[in-house]
Amino acid sequence: MKRSMSPYLSAKENASDTSGAPESTSHPRNNTLNKASDYAIQKARTLKVIFLDVDGVLTDGRIWMMPGGDEAKCFDVKDGVGLKAIIRAGIIPVLISGRRSESVERRALELGIELVFQGIDDKTAIVRGVRQKLNIMMDETGSMGDDLPDLAMFRETALRFAPADAAHQVREAADFVTRNTGGRGAVREVCEWILSCRDFPEHGF
Repeated sequence: MKRSMSPYLSAKENASDTSGAPESTSHPRNNTLNKASDYAIQKARTLKVIFLDVDGVLTDGRIWMMPGGDEAKCFDVKDGVGLKAIIRAGIIPVLISGRRSESVERRALELGIELVFQGIDDKTAIVRGVRQKLNIMMDETGSMGDDLPDLAMFRETALRFAPADAAHQVREAADFVTRNTGGRGAVREVCEWILSCRDFPEHGF
């Protein structure tokens, strides 16, 4: 039995529903997640890997500089529950960050995320390398980013997501934009939507 889509899951609004929305939410190629096209739903059903930026996606983008040179970041517990759910469904999350932080390694370990790439300037090479290593097609991949370096991931993946507070160029390039902001449940929205498109409710929440 197929799961019904959560009514609050959302993305960039249709051009016909732009009342009170920022200018960037009226791009016609984007839809609300609970009104996604059959094409997008099919891509979600066959998704095998999702590439995630860290700062601004899994966090709110702020960085605390700690004594000794380390960094501290704040992660949302709900996002973690969502990532664990898609892992149970057989989807592999891959973290790609332009920065290096011990807290990212620790968070990934807690969630069971094995593929973590930090200090990365060329995200294109990482996406292509992971696809080759796992022997998957571009049509079986998704990505989520919030700023200009993440556009490289978008060009290499079939489904592209952005949090509500992403840079406007990223929101314009995304297939879907969440209602929640980065580090505050945006990743959970995407995870729930992906699972709602699949035919295995036992992997849900």
